[in-house]
Formats: sequence, structure tokens, C-alpha cells
Amino acid sequence: MREMLSPHSLLFVTMLTLLWGSETLYAQNTSNSSRLKTPARKFELQPTSSSLGWSLSMGGYRSEDELNQSTSFDLSASLDYKLPLNRLTRIHLKPAFTYSSGYSQTQSQKDASSSDWTIKKAEFAVTPGLGFELASGALNQREIHSSLLWKDQALPALQLRWMSESTAGWKIKAYLQGAIATSSSLSTNTTDKEKTPTFESYGMSVNYKGSLLFSETKISTFSFSNLPQSVATAAATLGNTVTTINGTDYRFTQEYKGIEVQQKWNLSLTNSLKYELRGSFATNQKSKKGLNQAYEIENRLEIRRGQQTWTPIYKYFEIQPDATVASYNSSRFQTNRAGYQVGLNFQLEKLFQLSLLSGERDVLIESPSQKREKTLSLELETDHDIF
Repeated sequence: MREMLSPHSLLFVTMLTLLWGSETLYAQNTSNSSRLKTPARKFELQPTSSSLGWSLSMGGYRSEDELNQSTSFDLSASLDYKLPLNRLTRIHLKPAFTYSSGYSQTQSQKDASSSDWTIKKAEFAVTPGLGFELASGALNQREIHSSLLWKDQALPALQLRWMSESTAGWKIKAYLQGAIATSSSLSTNTTDKEKTPTFESYGMSVNYKGSLLFSETKISTFSFSNLPQSVATAAATLGNTVTTINGTDYRFTQEYKGIEVQQKWNLSLTNSLKYELRGSFATNQKSKKGLNQAYEIENRLEIRRGQQTWTPIYKYFEIQPDATVASYNSSRFQTNRAGYQVGLNFQLEKLFQLSLLSGERDVLIESPSQKREKTLSLELETDHDIF
């Protein structure tokens, strides 16, 4: 019996096929252009002009529970550069610099400050046509997954994407991805004896855009493999179920493989009033019921007055202990937590955006490293297109 190709082998074969097809397609279009007129393409090629933009944000954050309190100030600057190399290929870069300074009052009182260069995106993409795109590099996971699974960070990855043309407002997208699970610094945090941690996912989305309503539904599967001891050790204080190896190092007690669903509705009530509802759900099919599910619901009411936009916000979330990997998801979640955030966002068009959020998060299952916590954040952000 013939052996079936593995997902990695299948993705590699597809990549070679697309690269060969893109060169052939481009050569045929070039040689035939002087002899006949071809019909308009069903799918648009890459734009031929480059663009560069920047963003700057600063914010203050405070959290407090029964035993600890911390205050921090963060400053972040980033660039967004898009460069088409030709009609079929492009690169997209998003380098970022972050500086954080703060104070923590715990059993070991200390000041803390750090600075870090990160890559939020460094993508090389080939678009051979018929809606297909092949992308490789450091790919940002928040473009396809929610903050239940990943914080705003990139992973070394290879993605195969497909997008249909828009028909009566409907559009379908699909993707297949293989990645190396790393920290925001692109480090695997493994020892010499540990295998490389991996993250695989595939899924699809259905979008509808009408005159008053925009809807987006995403369904995907996810799978983590070979998670290292350092990730489990960090997750031990963030809510995941782990077991000790030698008193200081830990390992996970279960695998993380499951399904994620994301839903977004945006309804235009009037020219100056919009309502947006977002929901995310994830379940780890390798963990026990009662420990394996997570969800978040977010409500926004956008009120526009001239160049000013005021947006009240309410969020609620619940993440059971083993629904996702606590070392990788958003820091405002962790796991073994349930909580809310309420706030207000103010935007002055083309100048800046100011956000104020306050909330609480409690512990689902009693843990010595987690307590009921109050949070407060204030953030100012501005961005600008250079060209």
C-alpha cells in the first residue's frame, strides 16, 4: 500500500507547484500579450506601488490583587512597509520597538524595566493567480486567530491561502499553515534534548458585506506539538494544569489540539451610529470537559460626531485551565480566569486614539499563584502614512 503524504510534505509539494505555476503563468501572459487580447482576470494581482507607515503608542497599566500590585509604563513604535517586487511577489515588514518600565510590589519587591526589538510581521508572498497565495517568513498569528490562542506576535511559518472573488457581497477564504511555536522574540526556548515545538492550523472564513451589515465567520482547527519545559514552567503560574519534574521545572499534563470559532457582526444603525458584536470560542479536544473551553464576547457602540468618534466598550471572557496555552495567549486572559472589561475609546480622525479600560478577573479553580485581580489601562496611539 502506498504511504500517504504528510501535511508538511503536501504543503511543500503545493508550494513548488504554485511557484512553478506562477512563473509559467507570468511568462505565458508576457509572450501572448502582443498576439491576442486576454479576458480580464477573475482575481486581481498584487498592487504595483509600495507604502510606508508608522505608529506610536504609549500607555499606563495597573493591576492589583490580595497579595500583589504592579504599575507599568509602555512605549511602542513600529513601521509598516509594503513593497511589491513584481506583479506576482511582494514583501511586507512590521518591525517594532517596545520599552517597558514599572514597579511591582510583591513578596520580593522590585523595580522592572526592559526594552525589546520584535518583528510583528516579515512576510514574503507569491500570488500566482486564481485566488491562491503562498506566504512564508515571520507571520502574525492574530491575522487568523483570536487572542484566546495568541497574543499579537509572529511565528516562523509557511501559509497557503485562497480567496474567492466577491459575489453579491459574499467572499470565502481558506488557509493551511505550518509554524514553529516561539516566543515574541522568535525563540523556541528549548533545551538541546527537546524537539522543536510546532503549531499547525487550517480553516476557512465566510464574509458578507452589505449596505448596512458586515458579517465574518471563521472556523479553524489548531494543534500544538512538542511544547518545551520552559513554556510549561511559565504556564504553571498562569493557570494551566502542569506536573512537576524536579521541583523547579514542569511539563504539561495534556496536549493542546482543538477547534476555534470567531464571529463578527458590524451593523450600521444610522450614518453616525454603528454597533459591533464580536465573539471567540476555543475548545481543547484533548482535555477533560470543564477544563477545556474558552470564550470572549465584546460589544462596541460607535458614535461619530464630525471628526470625533466615541466608542463605549464592554468585554466578558471565561477561559478554563486547559483550553489554551497560557504562555502564548494574550496577557489580559491567562487561563483559569473569568472576568470583564468596560471602557471608552475616543478617536480624533487622522490624529490620535485614546482608550481607557477598567476591569476585574477572578479565578475559576482555586490556585496559590492566582487571585481575584483588578486592572486599569490608559493608552494613547497615533499612526501616519508616509507614502
